[in-house]
Amino acid sequence: MTPTTADFYAIAKLQASQSLNGELARMSDPWRPLGEYLANLTPKRRPKALEVALLLRPDRDAIIKAIADIDPLKPPPTASGPQFATAADLHRVATGTRWVWDGWIPTACVVGIASPEGTGKTRFALDLVRRVWLGMPWPDGQPMTLAQAPTLWVCSDGHHDEIAENLAALGLPDEAIVFPAPPDDPTRTATWMQTTHGTGSKTPSQVFGPRSRSSTL
Repeated sequence: MTPTTADFYAIAKLQASQSLNGELARMSDPWRPLGEYLANLTPKRRPKALEVALLLRPDRDAIIKAIADIDPLKPPPTASGPQFATAADLHRVATGTRWVWDGWIPTACVVGIASPEGTGKTRFALDLVRRVWLGMPWPDGQPMTLAQAPTLWVCSDGHHDEIAENLAALGLPDEAIVFPAPPDDPTRTATWMQTTHGTGSKTPSQVFGPRSRSSTL
């Protein structure tokens, strides 16, 4: 969570070795423990402790600058009302996003496909499987970004037969899709960590978990 104005002000006062007068109580719940921790340290140790606390945050530099911009000798800044996101915020977030399929499937994220039943969610997902396996471009013409590998398919609706039948129609071999189940009982759902594919098998490039009204990638 991004610090509030009250969070910045309290930390700025602590870093400047100023006495507090209710500032800790006005800090937001996620940041109050840090404020309390800093308050219990000697002033000399606070800068290093803050640096360590922010070390893994991608917005570390912005937070440090915001704290440095506050004058702890002046009254606390007046907190503004609720702020709404704008397109500028979307651009800022998107700038740091890595994509599997640019603009459509971000890396290391769960992506949902939602539509009424029978409108083609499963067929669309199978088409993506086909493109990955055959090295074809993504549906919008962008070059394929994944190496050939099987897709892990979680049959939440128990439609294993439908998937098997459609593989041949799409020109795909049986090994283009793997299921999280043992070979002797392929319709029994098991966790991926419990499933083995044999020595040298490829790691699935993507995961599909279709349901009747939505699918996840």
